[in-house]
Amino acid sequence: MAEPSANLIKRNIITEKGNVVRGRQAYRGREFLASVDERFRPVSLYDGPDGAFYIVDMYRGIIQHKTYLTPYLAGEIGKRNLTLPLACGRLYKVYPAGKKPVNVTFPTDPVKLVALLGNANGYVRDKAQQILVDSKPQQAVPALQAALKSANPLFVTHALWTLEGFGILKADEVLALLQSPQWSIRMQALTASSTVIDQNNYAEFAAVLKPMVNDTTAAPYVGFVTHSIKKFDQKTADGLLFALARRHPKTVMCLTLLWQRLRDASRFSRNKCWRLCLIPHWLSISGLKEW
Repeated sequence: MAEPSANLIKRNIITEKGNVVRGRQAYRGREFLASVDERFRPVSLYDGPDGAFYIVDMYRGIIQHKTYLTPYLAGEIGKRNLTLPLACGRLYKVYPAGKKPVNVTFPTDPVKLVALLGNANGYVRDKAQQILVDSKPQQAVPALQAALKSANPLFVTHALWTLEGFGILKADEVLALLQSPQWSIRMQALTASSTVIDQNNYAEFAAVLKPMVNDTTAAPYVGFVTHSIKKFDQKTADGLLFALARRHPKTVMCLTLLWQRLRDASRFSRNKCWRLCLIPHWLSISGLKEW
């Protein structure tokens, strides 16, 4: 993370547990990169097609608007001549010692572009997906559909959203991914479900979503998808919401989602969810007993 006001770049180690993402310091008592040069102002960080890490340094002494300068800061600027230099921004290229960055070129062959969707470099995956979605070559479709069966979750994720970008993602493909043993793939399939649910298949999705209600991690996503089912069957959508209310009465993400969904629900649905979930939760956290 670039922090221009502190003249440093911070690195955190990210861990995921369920729907909670946490970060911890990568180094004790130091940062990934820091400078005593008060003009060092890292403002943007990018990964490149060669796997290197690129830093954009604005290199300026003053980074706020003059309207908001305090008298003390104005005095320090004049004392240290921080208004100069100008037009000295720079780029830094960072890569591991002993390794030579190798640039990836993007082929014109659509099938080879699909293969890059599973590349370890995030820049390469994103750029290959962008090229495919922009040009929509039909020769890539069989390879994209085959990629959905890969064991590499990143490959599956990019293939899924590339097909969605083509406008040809099928409900059967999403339903199959909802059965994946890998949560990261199920999560993407849950998110993509709303793009393929229609009058003819909503019942199939509801049947798959029902057992997911018991999964604390998947539950908020299930609640998200109910909005797409509700267009075709209010009763089925409400049934999923009630099940979420019963199973997760104290889960913050589910409570927030239920509150949003209840805003445009029928009075009966709102009252039932209040009884099942919200009132018992507030009573429990306040220490009161239901009367």
